[in-house]
Amino acid sequence: MSRALDVVVVGNGMVGARLHEETLRRDPERSRVRMTVLGAEPVGGCNRVLLPALLTGSLTEADLLPEPAGPEPLATGTTVTAVDRAARTLGTADGRRLRYDRLVLATGARPVLPALPGLAAAPDDGGPHPAAPARGVTALRTLADARRLARLADRARARGSRIAVLGGGVLGLEAARALVARGVAVTVVHSAAHLMDRQLDAPAARVLSRVLRRTGVEQRLGTAAPPPPPTGSRSCSAGPSRPARRTAPTCPTTRPCAAATASPGARCAPPGPTAPAPPAN
Repeated sequence: MSRALDVVVVGNGMVGARLHEETLRRDPERSRVRMTVLGAEPVGGCNRVLLPALLTGSLTEADLLPEPAGPEPLATGTTVTAVDRAARTLGTADGRRLRYDRLVLATGARPVLPALPGLAAAPDDGGPHPAAPARGVTALRTLADARRLARLADRARARGSRIAVLGGGVLGLEAARALVARGVAVTVVHSAAHLMDRQLDAPAARVLSRVLRRTGVEQRLGTAAPPPPPTGSRSCSAGPSRPARRTAPTCPTTRPCAAATASPGARCAPPGPTAPAPPAN
């Protein structure tokens, strides 16, 4: 009897988790495949599509995580730093080396902050880790991002401040609606002439725009956000995401949202108090 294949999956997001589940469903005795799933995030298999629901309180963090699928190792908080294809091994940031028969890269994408001064704490160096957001700025891709945005939202609401969302795509609008439901004033800033321009034509987008305005989501369309002022809270960004491998092209359909309280200089809210931001995740 041949031995089971050692399969290592790099990436513990939705794709890696689903692969793990489906493999166990087809091989419940684990006689053909032994799988190890590695991921840099501290939790695995988070359903990122549902992150805005955490802001409204309609779902909890536990609702976004998969059920334990089996005894195979799920190494959260583990970053892969090197792959030796000839030796069929990989190295991790904590110094381990793992052997594999098959290697699956399910690394997904990472949020990229738009190149506006003040959005990132430091310039993006193009490395494997995204630039950390500045104070008052966050992406919305991980559970840690959602917690950070919730804190920003609560502080903005308490101070009567406004949150700006850069990007009027699907996730940006879902985040904006969730923030309004949380009691926060929100303005969506979108560079295209109408919302969801990759999915909707102009007439359909006008209908959507009217509906969103009735719910309290203000919009600034056909305009790019100017750089934030040097003081106060910052405008936010829901810019595009790029695959984790920086040599790959940008994926235009993946648009993680980022948000932060907006200052008067962002031109998307009347003057008002600003909300302090929590530390970056």
